[in-house]
Amino acid sequence: MMRVVLLLLLLHATTSSFAQTAYIEGQMNSNSVTVARYSVPRIEGTHALIYIPCTFAQSQLNFSEWPKNMNEYVVEQVTLVYTKYRQSDDFNQQQLNRTRTQQLLNKGGTVLKSPMIAWEQCIQTGATSPEEGRDYFHGFVLLVRKPITPEDRKTEITYIDSLTRLFRPGGSTTFSGSTTTSGSTTTTSGGSSSGSDIRVMVGADGSLIRISKNTPEDSLRFILRPSSPGATIINARYADTARMSVVVTERFQNHTRKRYWKLEEHKGGPFLPVVTHYDSVVITTTKRNNFNNYIVVVDVTGSMSPFASQVLLRIPNFINDSNCRGFVFFNDGDEKSGGRKEIGKTGGVYWTAARSYDSIARVMHTCMYNGTGGDNPENDLEAIITGLNKINPNCEVVLIADNHSPPRDLALYNKIKNPVHVVLCTGIKTTNPDYLFLARVTKGSLHNRDYDIYDLHLLKEGETIAIGPQKFIVKDNHFVLMQ
Repeated sequence: MMRVVLLLLLLHATTSSFAQTAYIEGQMNSNSVTVARYSVPRIEGTHALIYIPCTFAQSQLNFSEWPKNMNEYVVEQVTLVYTKYRQSDDFNQQQLNRTRTQQLLNKGGTVLKSPMIAWEQCIQTGATSPEEGRDYFHGFVLLVRKPITPEDRKTEITYIDSLTRLFRPGGSTTFSGSTTTSGSTTTTSGGSSSGSDIRVMVGADGSLIRISKNTPEDSLRFILRPSSPGATIINARYADTARMSVVVTERFQNHTRKRYWKLEEHKGGPFLPVVTHYDSVVITTTKRNNFNNYIVVVDVTGSMSPFASQVLLRIPNFINDSNCRGFVFFNDGDEKSGGRKEIGKTGGVYWTAARSYDSIARVMHTCMYNGTGGDNPENDLEAIITGLNKINPNCEVVLIADNHSPPRDLALYNKIKNPVHVVLCTGIKTTNPDYLFLARVTKGSLHNRDYDIYDLHLLKEGETIAIGPQKFIVKDNHFVLMQ
């Protein structure tokens, strides 16, 4: 009997492994780029690249760069890089790739089983001989979110404070010194204001930069930054005589593409360096949708600063929108360790119903200052429930959520009777099924940079929905990724 059980378990594991490998192959085929030769993209801040190389035409991977604490990293994207050149007609590239992929999966274990990982392949075509191909990179490149250190968090807070000075209408505010919080009111010592006419570039990709309105056109390409890792700006010009927009031409892989940015008048303090992020989901979603009678709930845990900055940029618009009733910021527990985080009582939730830019920005600052987020899951639903109880129980909710951090307290969903509109950050290629479920059961909606999905609650059991390269089926009211 025991032998039969062991055989069944082995069969199940083998079948599951085959299904995952088949799913990954499908994703790679759907997300495939062709280049003459792979070049290393530039990655900064809270993200890093982990290289798992192998020899040309060989299957054995080199895991010397594999971190010992890999379970503390969040893998967002995996790219298989290989060369199309083959010397023999009998050479089976698909089988070689499959063997390499299986090795990686065996090494990664649960770290690589997340449905949130975007799988891609980069096919190199420049090699014309085995000797040339051996000089190319082959293997896997993992884009990962690093564990957040106290130094990283300090850098993020400094970054947010500098943007507060930049975006504050009519001048600048500096947050420094100690902070105290009482209810919805946050006070911060320090403060200054100054300003001169400048322009803030708000790109379709979410990039932000202050430039002088007198910047010469031939200098633009040296000031701006590419819209995504691996891209290079080759030309930039003003798109109108008033210099209120620009057209940027980029080279990416083996092709060129155009990007359009709008320039908006603004006042602020001294010149700041470029701030950029490829996913402008907060800006584009809140411009594209008219939400009704809502509160804004924002995850400000580690790595969310690019999206918190977009919230800062949009605060004046929220203030001017009579439908916006207030803000909630959460950090998942104010430095609590994972073992002390109780569902519904994790803490680290800060709220305000103020209609002042400074007041809202100070609450965000305090929330970030008091916590890091620690482990990966976050207390999204506790923050939503707190906001509804403290600000207005009849409001809908606009949740600015981390696509790669599932809510630790999803079990609280039946306590939320109002629609939740989930804005997924870093969710362009993958979608977290937990947030699909939350939008469905609350009769809300789900959004990323490129699309808005309403009426998820109308899907029936067994029906499917395709979102980007992924396809989900509704099972027991949840969304299950189809292999």
